[in-house]
Formats: sequence, C-alpha cells, structure tokens
Amino acid sequence: MSQNNKLTTRLVHEGEHPERNRVGAPTVMPIVSSATYVQTNAEGIDWGFANVNESFTYIRRGNPTVQALETAVASAEETTGAIATATGMAAMFLAIQTALYTPSTKKLSKRILCSRDVFGSTFVMLKDVFALQGYETILCDITDLDEVKRVMHEQQPDVLIVEAISNPMLKVSDIPTLTAMTHEIGGRMIVDATITTPVLRRMVYDGVDFIMHSATKYLNGHGDIAAGVVAVNDPELLKSAQKFSRLIGLNLAPYEARMVSRGMKTLTLRMRQQCENANAVAAWLAQQPAIKSVFHPSLPNHPQHELCKRLFDGKFGAVVSFELADVSRAAVFGLMDRCKIITPTTSIGDIYTLMTYPAISSHRDIAPDERARQGITDGLVRLSVGIEDAEDIIADLAQALA
Repeated sequence: MSQNNKLTTRLVHEGEHPERNRVGAPTVMPIVSSATYVQTNAEGIDWGFANVNESFTYIRRGNPTVQALETAVASAEETTGAIATATGMAAMFLAIQTALYTPSTKKLSKRILCSRDVFGSTFVMLKDVFALQGYETILCDITDLDEVKRVMHEQQPDVLIVEAISNPMLKVSDIPTLTAMTHEIGGRMIVDATITTPVLRRMVYDGVDFIMHSATKYLNGHGDIAAGVVAVNDPELLKSAQKFSRLIGLNLAPYEARMVSRGMKTLTLRMRQQCENANAVAAWLAQQPAIKSVFHPSLPNHPQHELCKRLFDGKFGAVVSFELADVSRAAVFGLMDRCKIITPTTSIGDIYTLMTYPAISSHRDIAPDERARQGITDGLVRLSVGIEDAEDIIADLAQALA
C-alpha cells in the first residue's frame, strides 16, 4: 500500500490480503493462533532467530496477525514501524523504558518531565515503578510554555510525556512547540495520542519520538478487547523498543490484534461522527443551569480552542467533561443511574456513549489534593461520545439532569 493513498484507504487495506496473488487466498488477514512456527531445516531456525523481523520463530518474537496490525498502525502514523502490546499501559511503559534506556548523546539526568494532566495510571506508574529505578518525575502545566521551557532548562529532563488532548480535563498540548523544546535539550518526546488518533494528526511530522495509543479505545472502537501500540520513526529507537517488548513479554495476542485491525478500518468514519456529536453535546451542556462548567476544545471559551483548531484540522476530539453545579458524589451517582442510552462504564472510544466518574475510576489512585490541583472535583463527569444520533444523546442527558 502506497503512502500516497489517503489515510482512510490505508486504514481499510493495509495489513490485509496477505496472499493477494494466490487464487482462493483469504481476503482478510487470518488469526494465526500458534506459539511456534515450523522452519524447513535447522539452518532456517538459526536464520529466523537472527532475522527476527523477517521470519517467525516464537510468538513473543513475532506473529503474522500481530505484524499485520503493526504494519497498519505504522502506515496510519506514517512511521518506520510500530509495536503492538497487551494493553495501553504496556505501550506507555514500553515507550518510557525505551526512551530512558536507549543510549543517546545526552548525559542522563534521571528526571522525567510530565504533564500534570497526564492519564491517572501513567502518573501512578511513574510514581510507583520508575521511581524505584531512580527516576524523579517533575509535573508541570503543559499549557504554560514559558513554565515548561524554564523547567526544561533547569532540570534537563531525559523525557517529556504529554497527552495530545488530556484525559479528563481536555487540555491541548502544543505538540510541535513542545517537541522542539524537548529536542533542544537532547530529550525524547512521548505523546499519548489516544484521544486524537492519526485521524486528527500524524505527529511524526512534528518529530515526536514515540506516538503511543491505548488501542483499547478508538483504534479498536468496540470495547471488546484490551491492546496498546507504540509508533516509532527513528530506526534505532524502534529496534530498541522491539527488543524490550520481546524480552519483557509485552506482546499482543493474535485474536486481540485482529480485533484492532478490524476496528481501524472504520476509524475515520467513527471519528468524524463522534467529533461532530461531541461538539453538539458540549454546546448543549454549556447552556444547562445544572452544569457548572463544560470542558471541550470546541467551545470558544476553551483556553486552547484556537490551538486545537489549528493542530487538529478543525476537529476537537470526542471526549467531553463537565462539572455539575451540585459538586457531590451523590449528584454524580444519581445522574449516572438515571441515564438510559448512555452507558455508565470506565473507558473512552467505544461506538457507545460512555459516562464515568474520574474521582473513583481513572484517577482513583491519585491523592485528593493532586486531583484538586488538576481540576478533578467530586462533581466532574467524563463523557466519551459515541456514534449514536446526537439528538438522542442530548435527550438522554436532559432527562437524567431533570
């Protein structure tokens, strides 16, 4: 598949038709459920282990179905390659581990700079896992570029970790500027692009070192498996990431890989509908007296509205957060219990509209004072807008709020 083809076409065809020239070959990539692979002779086994990207020997070292997904993701992101992992958190771990432990010309500072609004589990992993390896995590407001620049030059972090659009406060990172600042001090840039997907922006052209997705979310889109993926453009970093993944055993299983590949075929269609729905829902919520605040970059009063419009081709993502005027757990629980179409569950990116309460789910393990600094109050609700008709989503919210 040529990179000259449009993204929608590449998403449909890349990684499929494995034997296009053979009569009777499968149209779609089969699920190859085998832990080991036969070679013609002992010499072939030796060659396979020596040429791990060109042959299959053992499932932890590669699988045809998983490789097809990795090919599709690399094509979508327009990177040299991609590594599929068992979960989104495994993908984030792999990106951080590779960034920190692949040799560079920079003298390591043992410091990680991270957006204060990064996903809750990423924050906890930095605090509870990478701290044990001797790494200090420094948090900052990623939207304050002057503050970021000051901290970078003072602390000389090895890595900067941000979300393209943060979860759940929907703050927008200036990816091109932040990447340039990171590379200026010799650091490496990791972007969690789960909410934006390659449909909104291909960050390889911003120079991002690691583009990470929780493929459980929009790439799969149907809420039926867990998966992650890291897209990498630099050949040396890609090689290191592949090595770490194989050694640690972060690899994705074939069935889950096939489910993500299938979901990606409709990614552009789903994202278009979900972003449009989210714009309508956010605009409606902003007019409701029972709602104290609405967080969505489509709203003109959002601090990064113009930045988001410029970076993401006029799209603003499909996650909407809002704070009830009654800032209490009881009010949020009552709202969730009264919804009929909207599903109370803890994820984003499904075809269904999902509602969750970050204080008891994604940010449960973060101390209350840190949650408060991030703006995650006891009245904050997160809505992942699905592909249903926007009028039906709004009607469900209206009756639940009433």
